[in-house]
Amino acid sequence: MCDEEWNILGHIPELLDEQNCIKISDSEPVVRFEHPSDLKELFDFTIDSTEQRCQDEIIEIIKKVLHFSVKTGHRNFHNQLFAGVDPYGLAGSWITDALNTSHRTPLIRVIRGRTTSAK
Repeated sequence: MCDEEWNILGHIPELLDEQNCIKISDSEPVVRFEHPSDLKELFDFTIDSTEQRCQDEIIEIIKKVLHFSVKTGHRNFHNQLFAGVDPYGLAGSWITDALNTSHRTPLIRVIRGRTTSAK
């Protein structure tokens, strides 16, 4: 993987903000519903082993995914299991994904033990 490919990560916070996935206005719909058969027409997810997609194409796909995704942080989204985006939780998720590690490593086990144990 070349250094240029890592530039995509710098775009993600901006895309999340631009597509109203973090700070969601009440004027935004909870979801821009499209029937799954229509979504298939809106997205090109073909994988071509001979030609890579350029970063601009990938960014456009990300924008579409964010545009048509449910905005779980919207005040009118109600679910008993999850809602909204917590900035510290999101940062932690990005870090654990970047580490690409098992939750059984010594440090992660210590962190999990300290943060989930009853006092």
